[in-house]
Amino acid sequence: MSINPTVQPEPVEDEHLSLVQVGPSCRNGPPPLVLIHDGGGTSVSYFYLNSLDRQVYAIQNPRFYAAEPWEYGILEMAQVYADFILSVVPAGPLLLGGWSLGGLLSLEIASILAGHPSVRIVGIVMIDSICTYHAPKLNHNLTNYGPVFRDITLEDTRKLVAQNMRHAVTAVNNWIPPAFRACGDADLYLRRREIEKDFVSAIKEGKLAPSKNSTLTKLIYERYEDLVEGAAPDDGASPTRPRRLLQRSPPRTVLLRCLKQVPMTEPENPETTSRVDIMRKQEKLGWERYNDEMITAVFDLPGHHFEIFADEHIDDVTAKIKQACAILERGT
Repeated sequence: MSINPTVQPEPVEDEHLSLVQVGPSCRNGPPPLVLIHDGGGTSVSYFYLNSLDRQVYAIQNPRFYAAEPWEYGILEMAQVYADFILSVVPAGPLLLGGWSLGGLLSLEIASILAGHPSVRIVGIVMIDSICTYHAPKLNHNLTNYGPVFRDITLEDTRKLVAQNMRHAVTAVNNWIPPAFRACGDADLYLRRREIEKDFVSAIKEGKLAPSKNSTLTKLIYERYEDLVEGAAPDDGASPTRPRRLLQRSPPRTVLLRCLKQVPMTEPENPETTSRVDIMRKQEKLGWERYNDEMITAVFDLPGHHFEIFADEHIDDVTAKIKQACAILERGT
């Protein structure tokens, strides 16, 4: 399959942020879409999409070739990626999205940019991203089924993808999703407060470089303050549900999900499940237990998790992403 002629991969401001598709200008056209890499760390799959009729950017893991983990996991990655995004979309409406890990990173980035004075998050397009927070603990029955590579993929690249996937599993296991209104889980608020405390402390103590954008750093600090500041009981808030959190809604999200499970290659252990399938039987892949306001529509995809961007499915996944963007833009 040939890449769509609208695709003109080129570095934009940073070598890890690429312009995937050229569309109408942000000022006069639809909101740009920024797609975040999956657990393997690359953004190459997005270059095979047909035209999405808008400006499309993709972010690759800056540590892909070094195959190094992020000490502060998804929170640290989101801060760096938000910097990338603001370098090309400093103001105006913006759509975020991504496959698998990319959907989780999109949610984390959206929680940072929620209070940005100039950028408005229109919504998120999650591509088969499961809510790991409520996933059952089945480590003894899980397997890390690898991605489906194209024939031209170099052996060194395949090894790097495998290494990055291992780091991604650790990052996801240690991640607590952002706290928004109507999460309905006091334990989530408290656990989230602890990981944000460690993250903010690392920045203030110089263990972790702050954002290049002073506004972004301020937003990260304010997000943490929202979790630690109490509020007057008469306005419905509490130490675990501060006033500003009650006013903040999660980003509207459209979920694209695979119905088919990844085939297992361990017949001697029929209970084995691919890590990406542990919430497969849930209509919203577990997100309904996290926040029942967030997912506004669900579209089914053919194939299993690692076949989404196969040649035979590109037309379908492109059409579903376009439909998801349209739903989020019109606000219904």
